[in-house]
Amino acid sequence: MPTVAIPSRTATPTPTVEELLSRKLDAIGFRAALVRDLSGTGPVDRAIIGTQEMEQMLFDDLEEDRDELSVTQKLYELLRITEEGTDLIELLSDVYGDVVLGFFDTEDRKLYVVGDADEFNERDELTFAHEYVHGLQQAHYDIRALREAVEDNADQARAITAMIEGDATLAELIYELEHYDEEQQEAVRASSAEADFTAYLAAPTVIQQEIAFPYIVGRSFIIALYLENNSFELVDEAYNNPPVSTEQVIHPEKYVAEEAPVDVELSELADSLGKGWTEIRRNTFGEAFIRSYLTMALEGADSVEAAAGWGGDSFALYDGPEGATAMVAITAWDTEADADEFFDAYRPLGQVLVDGEWEAVDASPGTFAIRDDSREFLLSRSAPLQVQLVISTVQGVGLTVLEEINPASDPDTDSGVATTTDSGVAPVVDSGSATTTDSGAATTTASGTGS
Repeated sequence: MPTVAIPSRTATPTPTVEELLSRKLDAIGFRAALVRDLSGTGPVDRAIIGTQEMEQMLFDDLEEDRDELSVTQKLYELLRITEEGTDLIELLSDVYGDVVLGFFDTEDRKLYVVGDADEFNERDELTFAHEYVHGLQQAHYDIRALREAVEDNADQARAITAMIEGDATLAELIYELEHYDEEQQEAVRASSAEADFTAYLAAPTVIQQEIAFPYIVGRSFIIALYLENNSFELVDEAYNNPPVSTEQVIHPEKYVAEEAPVDVELSELADSLGKGWTEIRRNTFGEAFIRSYLTMALEGADSVEAAAGWGGDSFALYDGPEGATAMVAITAWDTEADADEFFDAYRPLGQVLVDGEWEAVDASPGTFAIRDDSREFLLSRSAPLQVQLVISTVQGVGLTVLEEINPASDPDTDSGVATTTDSGVAPVVDSGSATTTDSGAATTTASGTGS
């Protein structure tokens, strides 16, 4: 019989580690799109990076906004959130280094996960799913443009970030519940328990809470919308009608009722302060910031209660001669009881920030002052729905300012704030900049959150 040569089959090449990971990431993205109920847009540019590379990228991003952050640093020092001389960029860089697990760059449309390509684990998978959702948000709703549209209103910017991050965080949670067994879920918890949060926990309480807000309170806001019909339908609609304040995020019922902040007018005060004074920021604190600030002296529940009933605010920060600084804020409240509650809550905070006692100011009825060698705090209750706060490094400046912002009028008929209607009030139109910088990168943190 003839001898026949039988051609051998070509051996199937063994996929490389990179190829296997790429296939896995494609699958994760597909599942994340199904969970979020948004169509994918094809392959996503992505990278697995090390911790040092991530920290350098975030530091470079913060450095680009050094001028704005230097103003925030002055504000934080004046409010005694941070100690004098603290480099806010270094502080934030250290904190983000503790908590950031990944981010999505909305400008380059590229997804980054902090990890090891050779040891891509359960926590990394959830991070990728979270960031993939940010990619879907950018493709469908242009979240970069949403943020840029409100970058001059810090409170509204925080609210929109909370919506964006809350959305991705809920999707991440559903992804875990649908695709992880108990052993995998335990691995995620173990990974979080082993993480080093030294810099985060050492940071001022206000900064800790500002970083956590979008992922904890933002997720609760999104869950409230989701549970209306057990779908992302109302969440999708929210991108066309985003929350206008952190108050609406904290109290979803106020978002549904379209209860917007009142427009609080704060006059230009540089001339009143005297020669050499210049306004360097004008913005809005918002309910979320106020309640985090109050936690420097109050228990969490007390600070939450005292900040509830916020109706709006406006503040201005000034540079003065020889390094002097001053801040003037007018806060508006829904009811006189709400204004009284905030007024009473701020007094113990003042005594934590200043080693002294509040004293009534005879020249200004309803006004109290507390001072030390480097600060003067004035708290004024001169209108039914308002509380004014003036902080300065120069003694005596506060009274001059209060005389300017509290002109002689009948306090029973002139509250100085917009009239409330059944559907809400005139939205805040303010100018300034957000407390912390945002280059458009949505960031996942170690608590399952992002920035």
